[in-house]
Amino acid sequence: MLTLQRESIHKNINNALPLKQSYDYIVIGAGSAGAVVANRLTEDPNIQVLLLEAGDPQTFITDMPGLAIPLWKDIPLFDWDYKTVPQKYGLSLKEPGVFGERRGKAIGGTSTINGMIHVVGNRLDYDEWAHKYGAQGWSYADVLPYIKKLENNSDHRLLAQNSGYHGTKGPIGIISDPNPAPLLVKFQKVYNELGYETLDINGPKQLGTAFTQMTVKDGFRCGTGNGYLDPNRHPNNLHILSHALVTRIRFSNTNGEISATGVEFIRRDQKYKVNANIEVVVSAGVFNSPQLLMLSGIGPKAHLQSHGIPVVKDLPVGNNLQDHPKVVFQSVIRDQDAQPREPELNVQQLHEFAAYRRGPLASYTCLYTFFNTKSNAITQWPNIVLAAFVQKMKNNLTEVCEKYGERVDEWKQYYRPYLGKYYIRADANLRKPRSFGSVRLSSADPRAKPLIDPNFFDVPQDFTDLVEAAKFLLYILMESPIAKYLDFNHNPIPGCSLCPDRPMYACDSYIKCYIRLNGEKELHPVGTCRMGAPERQDVVVDPQLKVKNVCRLRVCDASIMPTVPNGNSNTPAIMIGEKCADLLKDDYYSKRNIPSGGAPVGMTSHSTRVNH
Repeated sequence: MLTLQRESIHKNINNALPLKQSYDYIVIGAGSAGAVVANRLTEDPNIQVLLLEAGDPQTFITDMPGLAIPLWKDIPLFDWDYKTVPQKYGLSLKEPGVFGERRGKAIGGTSTINGMIHVVGNRLDYDEWAHKYGAQGWSYADVLPYIKKLENNSDHRLLAQNSGYHGTKGPIGIISDPNPAPLLVKFQKVYNELGYETLDINGPKQLGTAFTQMTVKDGFRCGTGNGYLDPNRHPNNLHILSHALVTRIRFSNTNGEISATGVEFIRRDQKYKVNANIEVVVSAGVFNSPQLLMLSGIGPKAHLQSHGIPVVKDLPVGNNLQDHPKVVFQSVIRDQDAQPREPELNVQQLHEFAAYRRGPLASYTCLYTFFNTKSNAITQWPNIVLAAFVQKMKNNLTEVCEKYGERVDEWKQYYRPYLGKYYIRADANLRKPRSFGSVRLSSADPRAKPLIDPNFFDVPQDFTDLVEAAKFLLYILMESPIAKYLDFNHNPIPGCSLCPDRPMYACDSYIKCYIRLNGEKELHPVGTCRMGAPERQDVVVDPQLKVKNVCRLRVCDASIMPTVPNGNSNTPAIMIGEKCADLLKDDYYSKRNIPSGGAPVGMTSHSTRVNH
C-alpha cells in the first residue's frame, strides 16, 4: 500500500498541460536549487511559475536511503550518463582516464540519486567567495541563515551543542544514524586517539571526525523533490512539467539591451515555446546550465562561432569547473558476521522499510575525518577528507572488474579475496583543489552530451597533497589499532610495484602509481557559471545571480559557486536556491513598491523570507 501511495504522489507531479502562453517566471531544472526557487516563488499565489525538468518523476526506489550507492551505479534511468574527457589518472579503466559524472535526471535532480551526505563546507569557503571573488552577500555570515532555513534537523544532541548553526523548521529532513556500523565506531576511536576530536562538522569547527548527517525524513530520502515539490504545495500557480528538455533561451535586443523573453523546449518529440513575463532562471546544473547558455548564444565567442551559434553575449561560460579527486582503498573485514546487512531489494528488506521505515534500506553510515596536508596553511580550513564506509563486494569477478581495460585477469586475481565479503572502503579526498577545468559543447545539437574536462592535477601540488593523504590513510589501515579487525591486502595492484625496503604506506612510488592507475573522483562539480564582482573578467553572474549584461536572466545552481567548498556540494546548492528565491522576491516586490518586510494581505511569500 505504501509503495502505491508513494508512486501515485510521484507520478502526479506533472500539472502544466495544457501550457499557458506565458508565465511570470520560467525555472529550467527541478534539481537541488531549481525546485527550491519554484517552491518559494509560488508561496505568493499571485506569482505564476513554470518549472521544466528534463528527467522523470521520482519513484519509490529513489525514496529508499539505503539504495543511494546502487542508484549511482546500477540504475541509469535517473542519470544523464555523462563522462569526462580523458584525465591524467585512472589509467587502468576500460576507457583510460574517463570517469562517470553521475548527475540526476529526475525531479529533485542529483539530490534524488546522491549519497545524501549533509556537509555544508567550511566557513572560510564562503568568506573566500565574498572577499576574493567579490561575491558580496555570500560570506558565511550571509549564507548561514539560508542553511538553517533549509534544515529540519532532528539530532537533539547537535541542536543543544550548536543551536546557532542548525535549523529545525525547513523542508529538508536532516538525521544522524542512531546505529552506526560497529567497525566504523572503532575507526573513529582510532582518529580520536590521534588527536581528532569528535565534533559537529557543520558547526563552529570542522577539523575533527564525525558520522555524517543524512538528508532523510520519516525514513525517506529527502532531496529537493520530496522536500519542496512532491507533492506540489502550490498547484494553482506552480506548473511542473517533466520530460521537458529546454533547447534554447529566447532573447530580444532593443537598442542594444539584451533581454531573456522565454524558452523553447522539446517534450516527447514535440516542440514548444513559452514566454517569461519577468525572468528566466537557469537551474539546469553544473553541466547543463553552461551547455544551455552556450546553445543560446551566451559563452566564449570563438567557441560558439566554431559551432555556428550566433553570439548573443561573449562571457566565460563553462570555465572554472572544479571537483574533488580521490583515492580509494579496500580491506576485507575479519568478523564477517558482525557487519550490518547490505541493502537489497528482497521481500524481507522491502517489508521492513515499507512497514517500519527501518532496516538496511532506511539508512547507511559514513564516517568523515577532516585532515590537513603539510601544504595547507590554514589548519582550521582542512584540505582533505578521509571517509570510511562498510560495504559488501559483489560475488562475481566479472562484475567487480568490469570497469578495467587491460590486465583484467590480474585484476580478477587481486579482487578474488574480496568476493562476496564485507570490506571497509576508505577514501582520501582532496577537498581544496587548485586546478580548474571546463565544460564545452560537443555539438550545437542540444541532445549531444557536453565535453567535461575537470583538468585534475593541472596544478602538481594537488597530486602531491593526495599522495600525502593516501599515505596517512594506508598507515591507519595497516598499523593503527583498526588493523587487527582487517585482513589487509598486501599485494600490489596490477601495473604497480612495491618498494622492497619499506612498507606500502611509506612507498611513494607505489602510491603515485596506484593513484595514476586506480584513482577516482567525487561527484561534487561546481563553478561553470562563476559568480563574483561584475568587473572581473572570469565572472558569468553577479552576486544577484544575474547574467552579466543580459536582462531578465539568472543562473541558480552549483554552477555559480566561485570555488568548490571543502564539504559536499548538495547542501550548498540547496542553500543557493533559497537565497536566489529571496533575491527574486526582493526584485519583484521592490518594483511594485511593496516593502521588503512584508507583502499585502493574501501574499505569503515573505513569511519564509530570511531577514538579516
